[in-house]
Amino acid sequence: MENSEATQATAPKRPKHRSPSFPSINLEKALERAQRLWDIAGKHPAPLESAMKSWGYAPRSSGGLQTIGAMKQYGLLEDKGSRAARQLILTKAAQELLVYGTDKDSTEWRERARDAALRPKIHRLLWDKYEGSLPDDSIMLPFLKLDLGFSDDAASGMLKGLRATLAFAKVAEGGDTVSEDEQDTDEFGDGNGSGSAKDFDLMTSVFAPTAPNPEAPSGTSEAPKAQKQRAVQVTYSPTAWALVQAPFPLSETDWEAMMRVLEGMKPGLVQPDE
Repeated sequence: MENSEATQATAPKRPKHRSPSFPSINLEKALERAQRLWDIAGKHPAPLESAMKSWGYAPRSSGGLQTIGAMKQYGLLEDKGSRAARQLILTKAAQELLVYGTDKDSTEWRERARDAALRPKIHRLLWDKYEGSLPDDSIMLPFLKLDLGFSDDAASGMLKGLRATLAFAKVAEGGDTVSEDEQDTDEFGDGNGSGSAKDFDLMTSVFAPTAPNPEAPSGTSEAPKAQKQRAVQVTYSPTAWALVQAPFPLSETDWEAMMRVLEGMKPGLVQPDE
């Protein structure tokens, strides 16, 4: 009996399941936190404790740390220093959203809000996967849980936050595209930005320069219409996939050209099997 109890006492605990990181608060709430930080610090860095206090959190509150992680994913916040000297400062994007936020119907605000809404990696992934037209949650939940490893609660919470963020930012679904000039640098982990960047390397994309649009045929002033970019999921193993973005369908010539480019890039993208 004693041996059995000792075995149970020393048995290793099962590791806690960690879903991929996603913003713990929606964009509207993140901007409310940004406004409070602006009220006490403006453009200047604020000590971590002061920032936490402005949001109603204790200095080491998990809720406060998750708020910081979410704001970083939206591109609203930057870190300076570490530990006791850690400071937080609003990004230029956050300041512009606050300035233009007095008129949320303005082009200036809507463009910046859309960029912030789609900046978190998981938001961008779903937007591209479903080509800017999100289906019912029942369609996306199996993908989130089976392919990406979300728990039931995390998957549901993430989708709820995503839809609230898109509605607040007035991002119209139905095939809209958004620029990829900036990618968020927050890591994937347990929802508060404490994971490792390599946890979600599948998000990395490589794009070759696009060819210039062909000239209009002789005798007409009308230029050819640009084809809409589409992101296509490409499976390369039973559990992994990549996204390829191009104006599909491609011509046979363009397809062959893309294959040659990828083959030329292979040394920098592929590591030999051991």
